[in-house]
Amino acid sequence: MSNNNGVEQVSEAVCDNQEMKPLKTMTLLQNREYLMRKSNYPKFTALTFRGEGLAHWLITPITISEEWDPNNVPKSPINTYSTRALWDTGCTTTCISTKIVKALNLTPIRQGEYASPLYGKETCKFYSVNILLPCGHMVYEHEVNDFRDFEYEDPSRRFEVMIGMDLIQMGDFAITNVGEKTRMSFRIPSIKTIDYNIEYNKIRYANIPRNAPCPCGKMDETGVPLKFKFCCLPEMENY
Repeated sequence: MSNNNGVEQVSEAVCDNQEMKPLKTMTLLQNREYLMRKSNYPKFTALTFRGEGLAHWLITPITISEEWDPNNVPKSPINTYSTRALWDTGCTTTCISTKIVKALNLTPIRQGEYASPLYGKETCKFYSVNILLPCGHMVYEHEVNDFRDFEYEDPSRRFEVMIGMDLIQMGDFAITNVGEKTRMSFRIPSIKTIDYNIEYNKIRYANIPRNAPCPCGKMDETGVPLKFKFCCLPEMENY
């Protein structure tokens, strides 16, 4: 349900088994958070972007709402805005378009500067919002800044939110391109290190004896080669 400005009054875009399904009420979101606190339920949520080929843009659904406290859910309808978001590791902070600001009637909490890749350094306003990721995870009272609206001719490249490193660093983020098909996967919160170099070394050093000099070549303070079991092996065993 929405008004003429495109303001949604229900949150939507929750990812179950990598399929986008509507989130009809905030009660469903609260139930999910309750289940995550139970011992037999995953302690994280995750989303996956699947490209039809090699993707130059990572764009997923997203929902922005006026901020509200999860411990005191408003009884009145919560204005939300469902749109598309670009995942941008070159962006320090998460940004929303001025169109979203106007649609949700957001009030700025401060003013500052923003380095835009299109327009250079600009003065911008900062807002506190709630962000619903397509996996159903809600980021509460998150500070974002606005950016000037612009549109690409190609509809597949249009977005109104840029997800920056301030949000990406809350979880684990990986991009693969097997079979020339881009896949981006994100889980929140962060639960495990992803290190392809360790995976490579586990194969490369599989037959190295524990007491042999470490094949990486590191030495101690006296110039004696470190043993494999005291150097790279522990990291590989704990991965």
